[in-house]
Amino acid sequence: MGKGLFKCFSRVPQRERYRTVQVDKDRLVRTDEFKKWFEKMLMEESPASTSLIIHDDDSASQKMALDALAFLKARGLTCEVVCAAAFDPNAKFNGSVIIVAAAAERGTLLLSISRRLRSAQETGTRIYLVGALLGRSHELMDELASNLTQPPKGSRKYVFKSFIEIPAASVACNNHWHQEQKMLNRLLSFGEEGVSEFVKARIKAFDNATDEGLAEDAFWPSSYHPGQMKLTKGFAFVSGDNDVTVATCTDIFLTILWILQNARKGAKIDQSKRLESGELQQVLLSPEIFSRYDDGIIQGAFLRAALPTELDYSAHETHSASMADIILRVVQGHGFERGDASMEFITALAIGKIRLHKEVDERLRNSIRSAFPGHTDAIKILFGEESPI
Repeated sequence: MGKGLFKCFSRVPQRERYRTVQVDKDRLVRTDEFKKWFEKMLMEESPASTSLIIHDDDSASQKMALDALAFLKARGLTCEVVCAAAFDPNAKFNGSVIIVAAAAERGTLLLSISRRLRSAQETGTRIYLVGALLGRSHELMDELASNLTQPPKGSRKYVFKSFIEIPAASVACNNHWHQEQKMLNRLLSFGEEGVSEFVKARIKAFDNATDEGLAEDAFWPSSYHPGQMKLTKGFAFVSGDNDVTVATCTDIFLTILWILQNARKGAKIDQSKRLESGELQQVLLSPEIFSRYDDGIIQGAFLRAALPTELDYSAHETHSASMADIILRVVQGHGFERGDASMEFITALAIGKIRLHKEVDERLRNSIRSAFPGHTDAIKILFGEESPI
């Protein structure tokens, strides 16, 4: 945590699609934790018959390949290194292959290499080593690993290992940022007069993100101290040996996202206890989560990582009232520690991520306007209660 490895809401080059999370591949492969893992994988998995190392077409993956080559040479082995783009499936060979990639999402390139190896590799096994696997779901990541590790009949199963696995590539994951940006643009359509410096800074963060994504500005800044929100105490989901106070918003978002995705789809979780809504039932996040985890950065992470259905309390007046009480308490604490995530809650309410029982919702919105007497018009615009026309 705190190494600046991840960014949120980054545009895929030459496409309209956005990635929920983008990893700094060059920085990842140079961390001590990754180096230890990579050497351990090579020690445990690389066979003496290795004759070829294939790497993804980027500098971080190339570094992995060269490090693997140095590891093998130090043990008396020699082999060839080739990038994926230059790998020729018509050049037949015997021997095992190590395939390395600093990061993968859907695994398109890895599957392409696998297909070409079926033509070129006559004998030997395969070892796939991936730095960060950022798939759309646990099932799809497992499916990718399964597809890559199926050998010819009668042969030993191939190996697939990843340093980090986070199901962060689904469209639903980054929709929150899309809707937030639309909301801010709507506010600007009324003109900049009356827009606070706090909100202007948030709009500027999106403007500056471009293709690189949001790093320090993944969440709204803290309402009571300069800069982004920080953990103020130990984080239950991380080993006590780690200094969690250096964790960024993106670090905490990915942690909570992994926890929620595992709760929805984890194979070890009983079907009846999964956080997964179906045709016959709706599963909600308990409002008490936001009381139990009262650090603003954690609250913001839950709001952004949750699915809209998990925050839709509109059919439950009791849950709606509980959630409204929590939101109002945080909003009224704007400028103080307890209100660290006030704008995260207001945003989630404004974009419809949080849905409450109609009467409860109306009372809450009136109370929020009262909590910001100098910004009543801006709050009305955020809530879609006024039109620029």
